[in-house]
Amino acid sequence: PWHQSAFLELRKMIDQNHLPHALLITGVEKIGKFELAEQLIQTLLCKEGSCGECSYCRALKKDNPRELLDYSTLIRRSHYPNLIYCRTELREKSPGMSKDIRGNQIRAFCESLGKTADTLQVGVIFYADQMNTTAANSLLKTLEEPRKNTLIILLAHNANSLPATILSRCQSININPTYSEESVKWLSQHIDEATRDDFDAVQLLESSHGVPFKAVEDLQGDYFFQYQNWQNLLLEIALNPSKATE
Repeated sequence: PWHQSAFLELRKMIDQNHLPHALLITGVEKIGKFELAEQLIQTLLCKEGSCGECSYCRALKKDNPRELLDYSTLIRRSHYPNLIYCRTELREKSPGMSKDIRGNQIRAFCESLGKTADTLQVGVIFYADQMNTTAANSLLKTLEEPRKNTLIILLAHNANSLPATILSRCQSININPTYSEESVKWLSQHIDEATRDDFDAVQLLESSHGVPFKAVEDLQGDYFFQYQNWQNLLLEIALNPSKATE
């Protein structure tokens, strides 16, 4: 529900045929930028706007570009032929994830989008604020020369980390943290039934700074149990200051 305002902006662009060639979706970590991008892509491809049953919707449903791979790759291809993803991947010479999106990844990304397409082709970069300088410069060349039937979607936690030259060539959509009743209701429905009585959705949303996906993720571990223990300890110290020295 906290995507509604941002999606209405996108829907207006589509209806008025003003969708840009480069779209920047911003918001704090775990606010759901990728989910909004998925919804947009499905709306653009599906003739019914997002039926979930057509060949496009079924192809997109098979994608899992956030899954960690055990091998290095430059870009990932979707089950929809004209969709590619670019993200940080495994380092080639050492274990663990690369901290940056590298120049050779963006070059491969842009080259794949450089081919003429009769139908919409889409490229998604997440997260664009993880591009190193070489990667950003490589992307800029493509943004300066928009290609027909091509949409580039950049996701970023912190837009201020992107070069001004890239920002100026993208239409920005921001997803704000939420404390609305609709979001509280959504969170309540996504709390495991076994622990639903132990937590208050309003407090969970406040503790996660208005990021429902983060609240759900934290509930899967012991974060909130530790948080509650600290709260109870601080309350006990406040009521019995002598215990602070124990």
